[in-house]
Amino acid sequence: MSFFSFRDNYESFTRGAISKKSYDYGNARRMVTLRVSFIGWLCELVGSVMSSLTPKLLFESGFSHMYYSDSLIMFVIIPFVYLVNDEEVKGVIYDQGWYKGLRYMVGNANKIAPQNSK
Repeated sequence: MSFFSFRDNYESFTRGAISKKSYDYGNARRMVTLRVSFIGWLCELVGSVMSSLTPKLLFESGFSHMYYSDSLIMFVIIPFVYLVNDEEVKGVIYDQGWYKGLRYMVGNANKIAPQNSK
């Protein structure tokens, strides 16, 4: 009995249940998911460190605007990463790249304008 469940499709691929193209697509999507998760984890780690160090740095250095970076990480960057973690956005990132995926996420994807007929 196995206690771990893996999402790898290698067994299905070796039995011929899925094609090579589908197997490669799944692996590439999994890597995009891993990268987005790592970026989110890293942002949360930096935000936590900033939250814990801000009072110490604030009193020692005398900077009065140290809380801006902490709130920017916690309330802008981390929710932005959570929005990137959408399945559709990750599909666009895989198909067209990070820049197009982020443009798709904010609703600024390229749309074909109708041609004026003369």
